[in-house]
Amino acid sequence: MRRRALLGVVAGGLVALGACAVGARGVRAAGAPGASGVLYTVRLGTNPLAVAIDAHTARAFVAGSNNTVSVLDARSGTVVRTILVGRNPAALAVDAATGRTFVANSSSDSVSVLTASL
Repeated sequence: MRRRALLGVVAGGLVALGACAVGARGVRAAGAPGASGVLYTVRLGTNPLAVAIDAHTARAFVAGSNNTVSVLDARSGTVVRTILVGRNPAALAVDAATGRTFVANSSSDSVSVLTASL
């Protein structure tokens, strides 16, 4: 299953947004507006489901069907850490004011809250 999302890349204080596809093989980001090609491809567990961007910290949060959220450095595409959350994380949202990331866990009827210090 492939889902379309918006991926932000932060460099030099600028935020460039590009389309990305989230599928079984990872997150594939398109280039900045006007550019062509893939910036990077990140392999993540099984079946990444959703992406949320914290433009302030240049972190991308990717929910996976393996009950984890992978935290990526949006500048380089490297995995910073992987966090165990509730069952089947299906949606993510970043609160720009607090820097917290909220993860809706569909199969455990819960919400995980990740702190800004990640």
